Amino acid sequence: MKTRSLLVALVGVGLIAATITPPGGTRFLTHSTPPNPQPIRLLARSHLSLVADLFWIRAIGVTVNLKVPADGLALVSWCMFVTELDPQFVYPYIFGGLLAPMSSALGNHNVAEASALLRRGMDNIPGDYRLPLYLSFNQLHLDHDVRGAAETLRRGARAPGAPLFMAQLATRLLAQSDDFDAAKAFAEELAQGSPDPEVRAIFEQRRLEIERDQRLAMLQRAVDAYKAARGKTPDTLMQLLLEGFIAELPHDPFGGDFALDAQGEVFAPSGARLKAYFQTPKGGP
Repeated sequence: MKTRSLLVALVGVGLIAATITPPGGTRFLTHSTPPNPQPIRLLARSHLSLVADLFWIRAIGVTVNLKVPADGLALVSWCMFVTELDPQFVYPYIFGGLLAPMSSALGNHNVAEASALLRRGMDNIPGDYRLPLYLSFNQLHLDHDVRGAAETLRRGARAPGAPLFMAQLATRLLAQSDDFDAAKAFAEELAQGSPDPEVRAIFEQRRLEIERDQRLAMLQRAVDAYKAARGKTPDTLMQLLLEGFIAELPHDPFGGDFALDAQGEVFAPSGARLKAYFQTPKGGP
């Protein structure tokens, strides 16, 4: 009886897929628009995972012919459709989220749609760290949204099985976006919450690095204010204190004193500021 009901459901789904055309017709250059998922959900409600697998094969076919941005939109559309049938099916979120963005001479395309697909996956499968990891890639490398990528990584780093580098990168990006308090709080949370002494040491070190970066940023702002007010760079950082641009002269938490280079940039003896590097597009910022 179950086999018969499954066959009836699959025949009904096939007829729907073959005959339904959404309002407006086909939107894409080389790929058809997915059918309405609601009738399929009703027909195959007891076999949705299997039906989703069958349509996933159709969606995979889109990935082998990605040539223009409209093809990427078609992929997102098919992945959204498959996840309407089976919201717990992780691979459509991943494939659409990573493969749909495309570049041209005009810039990046389909990034918002791909990222929306990954966010949908995060809402439906909150325990899978891969979805926030891939979303943070889109945010950082395609949108250049450092703060957004940091928040996404911070969320993903708390998922079971998340690799350590996600938390490390999250604290780095929070510091890079000048949200030093959030960066330190997360580093302290990770240092105090881990039973692994090596992990605790990593994030205790990171907390000190963030503290150093916060002091560097404060001093650099004071140097820039001095230059704007006096028309020249101060000879030493002590001048900032003597002329009232800072209330106290901080020290590097790793030891030693901050200093000014010939270009008027503040530096620390213990190393440069935490920063994640990514490629900027031609003509981009």
